[in-house]
Amino acid sequence: MKRRQFLAASGALIASSVVGSTANAQKMLNPRSPNAVALGFHSQHSQVNGKKWRKKANNAGVEQRCGTCALFRATGDGKGSCRLFKGKGVPDGGWCNGWTAR
Repeated sequence: MKRRQFLAASGALIASSVVGSTANAQKMLNPRSPNAVALGFHSQHSQVNGKKWRKKANNAGVEQRCGTCALFRATGDGKGSCRLFKGKGVPDGGWCNGWTAR
């Protein structure tokens, strides 16, 4: 791949991610969707069952929420997008077992 081709492809990729991020926040994730259920997603991090989801039960679990996760990108108004739930928005105060420290 030549340098010009690389730069053109990189620009297109960056532009599509910016547009994609905005689109992701438009439709909120359904907590009953199969992917959300599999990852233990809850729209309110304080209501996660710590017995079922041990990652949330430890001392550091208090600070775990979508807004503090490395996979979350804020889009405004307390909402954002998550790399695990492509095409769907998630609340800043939500949580899932995919939570990753920044």
